[in-house]
Formats: sequence, C-alpha cells, structure tokens
Amino acid sequence: MTTQPGSWDDPDERGGENVHRGSGSAIGAEVDLGAETDTPEPAPQPSPTGAAPRRETPASFWRRLGAYLLDAVVIFVATTVAAEAILGGQPPADIDPLAPAALDELWPYYALNGVIAWTYFASFESSTLQATLGKHLLGLQVTDEQGEPISFLRATGRYVGKLLSALPLGLGFLMVFSSERNQALHDHLASCLVLEREDPDASLGPTLEGPGGGWEP
Repeated sequence: MTTQPGSWDDPDERGGENVHRGSGSAIGAEVDLGAETDTPEPAPQPSPTGAAPRRETPASFWRRLGAYLLDAVVIFVATTVAAEAILGGQPPADIDPLAPAALDELWPYYALNGVIAWTYFASFESSTLQATLGKHLLGLQVTDEQGEPISFLRATGRYVGKLLSALPLGLGFLMVFSSERNQALHDHLASCLVLEREDPDASLGPTLEGPGGGWEP
C-alpha cells in the first residue's frame, strides 16, 4: 500500500504529531498549574454596611462626676419649679429631715424629686442624644456594651441600679477605678458603658425620641 507524502496515514508523521500534541498538552498543564499557584489571594472586602470601626474610649471617673454635678443642678431647678406648681412651695425650713416625724411632711417632695430624676436620666440617655445635658456638655454618651443606643427600659434599670451603687458609702461608683472599661456597679447591672463621644463638637438638639427610645431591653 502506498502512502501519500504529508498524509495522516504516514506513521512517522502521526508519531511526530502525537509527540507535538503531547508536548503541547504538558506545557499547557504546567502553565495552568503555575497560574493557579501564583494567583494572589483576594483582598478582604469592606463591610457591607460600609461603617467604620467604632472607637471606644471609656469616660473617666472625674469626667463622669462633673457631668453628674451639672445634672444635679438641672434636677434641682426642675424639682423646685415643680414643687411650686404642684405642692404649693418648698417644705418648711425648720423641718429636720432626719427626724422620723418629718417623713409625713417631706415624702411628697422626695417622691417628686425621684420621679423627675428618673424621667430625666432615662429619657435623655435612651434618646438619640444618648446623654443627659451634663454628659452631652462634657462630650459623653451612654451605650450598651456593644456601643449601641440603649432603650428606655435599660436606662431605667441603670438609674435604679444607682441606688445599689450608693450603698454602702458609694462604693459602687468607685468601681470605675478598678473596671477595665470604667464601669460602675449600675453600669455592670444594666450592661452599659459611658464613653467619650466621637464627635464632641456635635450640637445639642431636641432629640428625645430615636432608635433607642423604645421599651425593648
């Protein structure tokens, strides 16, 4: 049988072609393998929300104390005005507040002061302001332990916890010095933080309602 030159039936040419194809396949495999091993890992993708990491700076004891003194002035003025409007004036000056009989005269004023203080602290700290007037003026805000706004219910628990912080001798407040995140006893009980605000120049506004203003803990 006669084979035509250049025909695929030529054994030599078929062998050469097979060698050529085999070499090409091997080279291609090496190239692909190299491409797979040399491919750099993808860079970390940004957060889907695009939010920057929160900066957490716990407030110092002295800064918190200054804010509390400012708030005490606000509550004193509010209680004085409310007592004049509701109770007809202040209690008699000659009453000894430590005398057992004085409770009959003074309990309405104590109750009024307690309601005003509770409403003031719980409402402002659970608002979008996240701070009382004293805290806001000193660049502080109240959050939960994840840095999020707190609810009115949690702010109420934090306020009630201050009664425990005051006993005995205010030792619960002094826990700020030994806590890693400067938390007092009532902060631990309510799982809250008092932080320095990231935007200390933010203006004071009427923001008593907001994401933290609900009743969910």
